[in-house]
Amino acid sequence: MAQPTAERARQVLLDALRTGSPASLIPLIRLGGNHLAVRNACVRAAQIWWALREPSTIGCALPLAWQEDGPHAAAACQFFSARNPDRLDLVILYFEKSADGWCWTPDPGPETEKSFHDWIELQTKRGQDEWQNTLLTECPVLEKIPDSGAPGDDESRQLIELWLKATRAGDIMAALRLTVRLNLADSPATLLRNLGYEMTGTRRNSHPPTLAGIYRGAILTAADTQTAPDDTPSFPLYPVVTTPQGPRILLEIDLFASGNRSRDFLNRTSLARLRKVSAGAADDLANLYASHQAKLAAPASP
Repeated sequence: MAQPTAERARQVLLDALRTGSPASLIPLIRLGGNHLAVRNACVRAAQIWWALREPSTIGCALPLAWQEDGPHAAAACQFFSARNPDRLDLVILYFEKSADGWCWTPDPGPETEKSFHDWIELQTKRGQDEWQNTLLTECPVLEKIPDSGAPGDDESRQLIELWLKATRAGDIMAALRLTVRLNLADSPATLLRNLGYEMTGTRRNSHPPTLAGIYRGAILTAADTQTAPDDTPSFPLYPVVTTPQGPRILLEIDLFASGNRSRDFLNRTSLARLRKVSAGAADDLANLYASHQAKLAAPASP
């Protein structure tokens, strides 16, 4: 089904890659030429769909740049994967115009690829530095953590329930809209790496994660959850902080209740990371974590 503009053709394709089946891609392709050309186009379309939708991964296509050149157009997209959350995977989607409009060309001819060669080289160089910030457009940078005014219990509970729902659904963009990042050089990479762990971990849970409790401090609030990846109980504690956009999860600070020495070291590393931005917030969160750990260590009520 041809589209009136190249950008409309791009949007229809991205929607189909996000929610459609391989069969839904066929009407978007210009199927002309000989039998071999048609076969190659369909095979390439299925490969692109599979890269994003195969069951063992969670991914999305993030448009980074766009170029039109007469009857040809190209979209540079980052194929984000929760399995490799900090790696650039740049995929170029091509489009062509004919008398009835614009269609996707999954297997373009050499002349089309050649016409965009310099532009693709430029996008590859830019993408290495820019794609993470593009993906994190709706995850604001927290310039300063407020000294008081921890988020309330109810709003924190609602936020975490939305987070658990988004991660179970594999909805990367919905999950990112619930987070905030620190103003540190490696914050984008750290946040995306933790998001990848969260997303892939949900696939291994033997039952849906649950929200077990809320701890409110002076600066931060923390949500106590329970998961069971590979049938092993795990107890993540999510820090929630007040931002101009409302309460958000500080995902790059990851804490898990544990008696394991390796996990204890990682918890201390996370708190030290937070201390670079706010010593008060780090102390506040350390106290909330201690309450979380003590609650889990207490004997069950008869």
